[in-house]
Amino acid sequence: MKSHNQTLKSCLCGRIDEYELEGKFNDGNQPTHFQKQMQQRTIKSETGNKIHQTMSKHFITLCTTAILILVISVTAIGQDRHFSQFYAAPLSLNPAMTGQFEGKYRGILNYRRQWNSFLERPFNTMGLSADGNFRISKSGKYPDKLGLGVTFYSDNLGSQSYSTDQIGLSGAFHKSLDFKGTHYISAGYQLNLVQKSINFNGLTFNDQFDGINGYNLSTEESLPVNTVGYADMSAGIFWSLVPTAKVAVYAGLGLHHFNVPDASYYENPEVEPDRIFMKTTIQGGLRYKISNFYDIEPRFVVFLQGPHIEANVGANLRIALDDYSTRNLYVGAWLRPVSDVDGSFTLDALVGMLAFRQENVQVGLSYDVNTSSLTNSTQGRGGFEFSASFIGFYEDDNIICPQF
Repeated sequence: MKSHNQTLKSCLCGRIDEYELEGKFNDGNQPTHFQKQMQQRTIKSETGNKIHQTMSKHFITLCTTAILILVISVTAIGQDRHFSQFYAAPLSLNPAMTGQFEGKYRGILNYRRQWNSFLERPFNTMGLSADGNFRISKSGKYPDKLGLGVTFYSDNLGSQSYSTDQIGLSGAFHKSLDFKGTHYISAGYQLNLVQKSINFNGLTFNDQFDGINGYNLSTEESLPVNTVGYADMSAGIFWSLVPTAKVAVYAGLGLHHFNVPDASYYENPEVEPDRIFMKTTIQGGLRYKISNFYDIEPRFVVFLQGPHIEANVGANLRIALDDYSTRNLYVGAWLRPVSDVDGSFTLDALVGMLAFRQENVQVGLSYDVNTSSLTNSTQGRGGFEFSASFIGFYEDDNIICPQF
């Protein structure tokens, strides 16, 4: 019996003899069978590269156009909820971040409690989200991905039981700009269904005062319906790059409420609509690996909504607690300057953050120290916040999604 090497040699010699024989009977003017195959492979490769380059150019052009539309739209017509741990709520921050993380699926819980120091019923915000991603083509050279997600948020504000419930679906396309999956540009869209309600039983009016014992009479006020619903739309783009093993950079732009929904409780057409201001979100940051045990991640986010401006600027430090970075401690500090309707800027809060990550499970705690004119009432006590997330099938450090 022939050995493996002999068999391989026979096969190779057979192929070589075939091409030599073909060359002998070829008149020199016609390409050989081997040459035809090589030409076809070259044409296919060049065609594939041209198609990818064309698609990339079209996608970048589309994203550039979207940026211009988003910036221009800022000038169009209450501020939204916000989280101090804003990167722990990525689908609320920018729909283009849907599915942009190191894994296959992800679940996130957010909870915020504010003004507990002087309100009997403080503001409470809870958020739940789940998203995942999958490659569009496993055989393709470029690891393009699609992300799909669902979100739920609930706000309960103050003693009048004013609440907002929101459920949304989001999707994003992540276009890889290189073969390694270290350079991405993403575009995303989110559709939300929102319901706002108010409990009028918690309100009192002047005509209810009986003159002796208190507000015991019925009111003659003409009250609207206590529930309103509407559709709300958001869109965004996100860019990320990992140029070296030590550095990662990212930036994003999002537009929320770009359909300018009417949130008025009044159905009377003579009543002026209560349009929600469009909100533009501008974000950016970088991650620098100091050593195997330390990373620093400075970043910022700016919210522009009507006459209001809010910014968050700071940095988080990652400290590895073991040699394999499976357990990590995060410490962060943030400043939150704001601008109100009169155009004046003030420092609204200082934020401290502490978080822990065990492999693919993360838990974060933060607290806002109020520094604005409300300090006399709040005594500096702002809001407590908690976040937790789980990532399934953790697999790729090149996919950049800011954490904590």
